[in-house]
Amino acid sequence: MKVKTQFILTAIFSFIFYAGVQAGQPIAPVIKISDVPPAIFEGIEQGDWDLMIEEITGRLNNEILTLEEVGIPVPPDVFFSGIGRMRLNGQEKSFVNLLTEDLPKNVREFYQSSLHEMPGWQWSEEFKMFYKAEGSMDIEQLLSSPIPVIEVKKIFPDDPFVELLLFFIDAELKSRLNTLIQVTYSFN
Repeated sequence: MKVKTQFILTAIFSFIFYAGVQAGQPIAPVIKISDVPPAIFEGIEQGDWDLMIEEITGRLNNEILTLEEVGIPVPPDVFFSGIGRMRLNGQEKSFVNLLTEDLPKNVREFYQSSLHEMPGWQWSEEFKMFYKAEGSMDIEQLLSSPIPVIEVKKIFPDDPFVELLLFFIDAELKSRLNTLIQVTYSFN
C-alpha cells in the first residue's frame, strides 16, 4: 500500500511539474551575447566586459515572456532579444523582438499558416504585417489602436535600428541572422 501511494504521489507531482513547465514556457531562448567587446569598447578590461554581459543576459532572462503572455505562435529556431514599451499616436504599446536565421519569406509563411487557424488575424499586403482586427485598417488606425501586430522584416546590417538591436549579439551568430520578428501589442 505504501509503495502504491508513493507511486501515485510521484505521478501527480510529475504531472504538476510538467504542466507548470509547459504553462510557463519561454517564448524563445535568449540570444547569445558576444564574449568579445565590440570595437567601440576598445580598451575595456575583459573582466568588465564579462560583468556587462552577465548584466545584459540577466536582464533579458528576467524580461523574457512566456508563449501564453504573448498569445501567438512562434516559429521554431527563434531567439528572444528584448522587450520594450513605446507610445504611438497616443497609444501605449509593448513589443517583443525575436530574431531568426530563417528567411523572412519562410517566417511569413509560418504565420500565414499558423494565424489562419486563430480568429481575427489578417495579412496586410500594403503594410506587410499581420494584425488582429475585424476588417481592413489604414496605417493610422493600425498605429493608434490597441490591436496586436506582427511585423516580419529582413535584417539589413547597415540599418541603424538593426545595428543598435544587434550591438551586443555574438558576431558569429549575428552574421547568420536574417529576420526580425516584432510583435507589438497593448498592455494594461
